[in-house]
Amino acid sequence: MKQQLAKEKEEATRIHEEALVIDGLFPTRLRPMGYTEKMKLRMEEMLANEEPLSEISDEMTRIFNRQLYKGETDYWQWWEQSGVNVIHTTIGAVEGISSEKAYSSAIDEIAGWDRRFSTFPQLLKVASVKDIQEVQETGKYGVILGFQNTHHIMNDLKKLELFYNFGIRIMQLTYNLRNSVGDGCTERTNAGLSEFGIRVVKKMNELGMLIDLSHSGYQTTMDTIELSEDPVAFTHTFCQSVYDHDRGKTNEEMEVLAENDGYMGILLVPDFISVKEPSIEDFLDHLEYAIGILGVDRVGIGTDTGTGASLKVLRQLAREEDKKQIKKNGITKTGWRARHHNEELTEVKGYKDWRDFPNITRALISRGFSEAEIKKILGENFRRIFKEVVG
Repeated sequence: MKQQLAKEKEEATRIHEEALVIDGLFPTRLRPMGYTEKMKLRMEEMLANEEPLSEISDEMTRIFNRQLYKGETDYWQWWEQSGVNVIHTTIGAVEGISSEKAYSSAIDEIAGWDRRFSTFPQLLKVASVKDIQEVQETGKYGVILGFQNTHHIMNDLKKLELFYNFGIRIMQLTYNLRNSVGDGCTERTNAGLSEFGIRVVKKMNELGMLIDLSHSGYQTTMDTIELSEDPVAFTHTFCQSVYDHDRGKTNEEMEVLAENDGYMGILLVPDFISVKEPSIEDFLDHLEYAIGILGVDRVGIGTDTGTGASLKVLRQLAREEDKKQIKKNGITKTGWRARHHNEELTEVKGYKDWRDFPNITRALISRGFSEAEIKKILGENFRRIFKEVVG
């Protein structure tokens, strides 16, 4: 048994190093990746002073960024350990703020990423499939910038084109709640695309921007797939038939996505993949189920977690704030209800944070996937749809 496990680990290491590995949604934004001792000490001081969670989070981000540019963080070590070549990451606030503030947050974060791109030669903004090829050839780290909501464009298609020119290549039509484009997955109603939403889909097709429907409601999803001339993606989601949760995708949505030749990335957010203590095995259950519907050429990975951007004590504070909002309004400002259990207080066994990404490759081997299939799941399938839509 020990020899078999050692052999599997050796084989997984080789495949992981040889493969193109793409995380279809790694929510770094400009937040911390892991906590330094300086950050922990400052956090403890702020907690002792009972300062608001929002101010603590902002302070952690400020300290992290100062240390990043001084070379005092483990940022690059985390990335190297993950073995990931390219990430798609979230730009701007996702929900619960005005369009004006969303637009401002997007501009701020694009500027922040552009500073990183210009400062660190090992970092590359990915705006086309040629950039993915450069990442593979040079060993650089690639970043695809994307939105998880359309409120950043402020109901203005010209701003959509502006953001495309800034390098945004993926945009989710809705987050959890309703916006001017359509309904999200936790909205009370199930309306589909609005008239403006139809125009947004057509403009994204025209520009060559990948449409993401991970958080979109059922009818918004079905309308978009029918309307779009290009394949679309669920970059970070899971299967409702494996774990019944509003955030997941139904069999029918996946079947239509397959007909559209789209792409589905499976996430590793603990509260979304199992009612019990989740593990990589639960993640694999979702992945295998999705493959059963879409085929092995259309499924990949979008972890949507693992940054280490928030310690347990901060997650507990966030949950307490959620409980207060739910008690007052029945729902949080970002669209979660009590039944969604969006606490993120547990961890996925075998995947504590991004440094454990190679464990996914080992798990795929243990489930009997071939090397060719594993390489498709790790990144080739994402590259395929990115090339087809973005070019």
